[in-house]
Amino acid sequence: MLRVNPNRMELMKLRRRLIIARRGHKLLKDKLDEMMKYFLQLLSELGTLREDIEKKLEVTYQNFSFIWSKAPTGVLENLIGAYPGKMEVAEKRKTVFNISMPEYEIKELEEPKLPFLSTTNLFLERSIREFASLIPELIELASRERALFLLGEEIERTKRRVNALENTVIPQLEEQIKFISFKLDEMDRESRTRLLKVKKMLEEAALG
Repeated sequence: MLRVNPNRMELMKLRRRLIIARRGHKLLKDKLDEMMKYFLQLLSELGTLREDIEKKLEVTYQNFSFIWSKAPTGVLENLIGAYPGKMEVAEKRKTVFNISMPEYEIKELEEPKLPFLSTTNLFLERSIREFASLIPELIELASRERALFLLGEEIERTKRRVNALENTVIPQLEEQIKFISFKLDEMDRESRTRLLKVKKMLEEAALG
């Protein structure tokens, strides 16, 4: 048994709520469709970017590993420790689908400057420079991965709201409206029946 007060005022309130719920469901569904399109676009771009970076890193790691294997133990560690580079990253924000997404930007990037003491130093500096050239792309990759994660969370939240409206809120409102309408029709029939009985009794009394 539905716990609603079967009167016309309640019926009007429920009908208004149903209109709002259906409108909200459509808006959320449209938003969900747009977010899914954007998510798939980001996912494709992210896959391409990651694949490109991985190829470049593989080559750079191979060069670096070769240099590392040829240098005496501890020499390269000491050189890098004595001449560190410097990097400063700033975070900005952009809003997409009411989601605050981070964008990382390199404000300063200073590569280690090694003293030219040997051929090993020269190749090491070149290898470090190759790594440094990939940093902007790695920063971009991090930004896109974070954006994809936040968008995925918002998609899941929106899906839950769409499902709640579609499978719970709207059906319940429709059932309540149907129940009240049935009850009001029933009360109207009973009222008409009573009026007919009263009318008949009055007519019989007038004739008697």
